[in-house]
Amino acid sequence: MTDTVAVPRWVVYTQAALLGITATSFFVFGLAVGESTHVPGVVATNPVDARSTINGTVLFRKNGVPQVDKGAVLLLLPVDRRPQSRPDPEPLTPDGFVPLDNPAIDAIRENGGEVVRVDRVGQFQVTVEANHVYWLLVISRNQAAGDQKIDKQLRADLGAWLFPVEALLGDRAWDWRQIRVTGSQMELPRIEF
Repeated sequence: MTDTVAVPRWVVYTQAALLGITATSFFVFGLAVGESTHVPGVVATNPVDARSTINGTVLFRKNGVPQVDKGAVLLLLPVDRRPQSRPDPEPLTPDGFVPLDNPAIDAIRENGGEVVRVDRVGQFQVTVEANHVYWLLVISRNQAAGDQKIDKQLRADLGAWLFPVEALLGDRAWDWRQIRVTGSQMELPRIEF
């Protein structure tokens, strides 16, 4: 007595054909569903890979005449993120800026932010993740704060990143606002103290 079962070839070929037809049917069905749910003009991209280059100019007024604010410091801090610890802000001040081996800059960059200094012609360029909202802080190197006051909201928002806020702003003029970064290039309106 043997333990084999004899199956005619036409049965095996029929099963193979039915499996092929079923696979093809589901493939065509998947294409139809994908085509009907496709949104034209939307390209799926990884938001981490989408970068935006931001350009701008920083000036201050001396005797009513606009001057280049060389050495001013610009910080971009993502609104939806926070560092695990708040570094000492002293190496970010216009007079005490340390461009290399700076734990404050490292902490900001690790959380998707950026720090740059304004160049000798009053311009800056910085690249960050696109499609995000950022706090933009510009601290003048050449203009005194005058009557600017640190309010509770600024203290809370900026203090979540750097502490103490007074050590960062010192007696310098500053500009604090929220910006939405979209597209691959963005030109900020001129910042003037």
